[in-house]
Amino acid sequence: MALTDGGGSLLPQLPLFLAGVGGRLTRPDAMTSWISLDDVVRAFAHAALSAEVEGPLNGVGPEPVSAHEFARTLGAVLRRPSLVPVPPVGPRLVLGAAAADELISVDQNVSDARLRASGFEPAHRTLEDALRHVLRR
Repeated sequence: MALTDGGGSLLPQLPLFLAGVGGRLTRPDAMTSWISLDDVVRAFAHAALSAEVEGPLNGVGPEPVSAHEFARTLGAVLRRPSLVPVPPVGPRLVLGAAAADELISVDQNVSDARLRASGFEPAHRTLEDALRHVLRR
């Protein structure tokens, strides 16, 4: 999940959190691999300009988090509660059943080991750092 305030999966969550009714979108233990949009761009540039890079690299940050931790961290950055889980029907209504199943109801514990081994160092090492940067908080 690339974090940006201009779109993607973070943007639809912001109004709920800002209204004080934000929460996790899926099972509390489902893992989410995230990366800031800036680090996505930096990773592409790194891969394109590094002769040593071969094969696919996962464009994710160094610390995947659970859905519970993602909601808690987003709430903390926005200084809003994150207690109320979003009912499963919410993402299905907004995205459609197939997209909700593929984007929201999945466990995405993806490693950045090959990216880091290639010499890439992320600017945003934690979810909180990335969210503070993206949301300018």
